[in-house]
Amino acid sequence: MSIRFWLRHSKKEGQPGVVYCTLTCGGQEATPFSTGIQAWPPVKKGQTPTPRSWQNAPTSCLYGDAPDVEADNATLGALYNRLRSIKIDLERQGLPSDAAAVVEVLRGFGKAVPTLLQAAEQFITAREKQVRPATAPAWDKSGFSPATIKKYKCRFGLLREYLKKQQHVHMPLHKFTAKHADALCELILTRPAVAGKLSGAARGKGEAHYAGKVVGWVSQVLDFAINQEWLAVNPLSAWSAPHSFEKPLVYLLPEQVAKLEAYPFANAYLQRCADSFLFSCWTGLAWADLDSFDTATHIDAAGWLEMQRTKTGAGFAMPLLPGAVRLLNKYGAAGLPRYENAPLNRSLKEIGSLLGWEMDITHHAARRTFGMFLLNEDVPLATVSAVLGHRNERTTSRYYARFIERRKVARDFTALQVRLAAGQPQPAVGAPVPVAAPAKFAPRPFRPAVQKGGQVA
Repeated sequence: MSIRFWLRHSKKEGQPGVVYCTLTCGGQEATPFSTGIQAWPPVKKGQTPTPRSWQNAPTSCLYGDAPDVEADNATLGALYNRLRSIKIDLERQGLPSDAAAVVEVLRGFGKAVPTLLQAAEQFITAREKQVRPATAPAWDKSGFSPATIKKYKCRFGLLREYLKKQQHVHMPLHKFTAKHADALCELILTRPAVAGKLSGAARGKGEAHYAGKVVGWVSQVLDFAINQEWLAVNPLSAWSAPHSFEKPLVYLLPEQVAKLEAYPFANAYLQRCADSFLFSCWTGLAWADLDSFDTATHIDAAGWLEMQRTKTGAGFAMPLLPGAVRLLNKYGAAGLPRYENAPLNRSLKEIGSLLGWEMDITHHAARRTFGMFLLNEDVPLATVSAVLGHRNERTTSRYYARFIERRKVARDFTALQVRLAAGQPQPAVGAPVPVAAPAKFAPRPFRPAVQKGGQVA
């Protein structure tokens, strides 16, 4: 490691310069930074000596008879020792110890802190220690599921890919700003696996929503860093995903559900996948809830479905609709077929192709189908929220906001049309609109102007 102090001359004539420090480690040089110590350039032969001048070689220090020269030289010596100790501490902890990292520690918190990637690794490690054991009872929703940890590691890979592309693998925590968040979203959208599937209007839907989720996870890592006292504020606290990152609401219409129920599948495996999907269409169960569903445990004597959501732990109960009862009776004591989420979604895409659906169907579309069915049948929002296992109505209204707003507009305009029809017949769509004849011109009668004093002009 090389530490060099040098004098930066002032641009203004007659003003002292400032002593700067340049740090070099392994051939990489950090951005020079100011020490805040002022000095005059070295005195040439024949010039009058100054009270405090800078001497480059061989000592790189101040000289003169000013009273604070000795104290400033002691400050430079302490800074030299501080930089060396930071370098040693970083190497001892296995953290990046290049010149930029040493300067960041010196400028930031006065102690060694991990980089963004290292903080993300420690975040995942901390969550892995809280994973629910496989032997935990079904009602125990504490801790994290293995699927959540797998999701975190996937997002960590995307973050690492972005930082490598930026050639800033050792990015400090406080430097990941909104600009980097937008660039990370753009990277996810332009990756070959995504670019081949999404283009034009398709961008800003499924994968774009996922890009916003990845940045949200990075924000969680930064919050974790704040709790560990590695960071003062979250630089992404004010960032929000653009509107193009909103996830589209994919669901089946009642006629599509009826077509799926009546379709004669030649493949028995696809038939079982379709039945599994249809049961969620009639109950609103997410895949994780369906995976833990058991008829003997979750159906009571009155025919009510009662269980807790795997995701939030919120409990819900509701009577079974006829479509769900038919499927339970079809499989009887054997129980509903169960499949892993990924192969089930692949099968649903094949089923959608067989039925001629243009939308991309996953198992979660069944939950949306159930919610839309209830809202279309004028079930109150509070009831829909309860049976879907949402913690509050705000969650439900956020997912179905566009549909709820459209339904309100339709009802208001229907009422308006009724009121208008009661007054007079309305013209048919496309019929010419009658135009009233212009009124005949009638000249205004002459009225003499009255001036002040009551005299007529």
